[in-house]
Amino acid sequence: MSRKKIKKKKKFQISSWVMVVLAILFTVLMVDLLFGISFDRTLYQVDHEISLEIPKFMSVSSKEEGKIKFRTYRSVAAISKDMKRICKDYQKISCSNIDYYQNEEKDYTITYKICRGLLSNYLTIDYQKGKVTCNFSNQEENLSKNCKFTRTYYLDFIKQTSDSEKIYATLSEYQGSTETVEISSIWQEVLVVGYHYEFTFEQIGEKKANESNFSDIFQSYVIVDIQPTSLLGLEQKQEPICE
Repeated sequence: MSRKKIKKKKKFQISSWVMVVLAILFTVLMVDLLFGISFDRTLYQVDHEISLEIPKFMSVSSKEEGKIKFRTYRSVAAISKDMKRICKDYQKISCSNIDYYQNEEKDYTITYKICRGLLSNYLTIDYQKGKVTCNFSNQEENLSKNCKFTRTYYLDFIKQTSDSEKIYATLSEYQGSTETVEISSIWQEVLVVGYHYEFTFEQIGEKKANESNFSDIFQSYVIVDIQPTSLLGLEQKQEPICE
């Protein structure tokens, strides 16, 4: 009897150049998620009077008088970096801890908010013709009545930004997510990587956050205090947000 030769199955192998390409793509993705990859700005024509400067690769999610919400697949860090570059050329106007930015050349004023979504991220721009006017009447009385709440986070990582007034902080919630947020550099001296901290937030103005997304909390409320804590797990403070 003649023996039939059994053909050996070829093992599937991924070539080294494919691995290199995948490694590069992964690195680019991580850099974009943490620090943002910036692009040139583009224009969005609101009406015959106002043409907004916005980051590239945005599409309109919703639109109403004085407010436009854009959707994008780009990271929150990338959108934030691009908006900072755009607003750097504008006149900054701070009213009750809300920052407005006036484009003096085109005579309009904006304020903006960046939110993280499940599949897409969002940039909401409030705009008006001309320059915003701050009303500081009874401001001290109103501030004393503002809602406050405290949340506990673990500090995984901290890094300087291109803006000397801001730092990146990568924070984790107990049994929750980990996200990188921007906070004021005044808190850098009290923060040490590897420790838990109680962040106390105050509601200034009308902004409200999505409680399931803690980066939205940092964008919607103002940090008024940060204290180290030795409490762990369920003992940590996780107070409900202002509504």
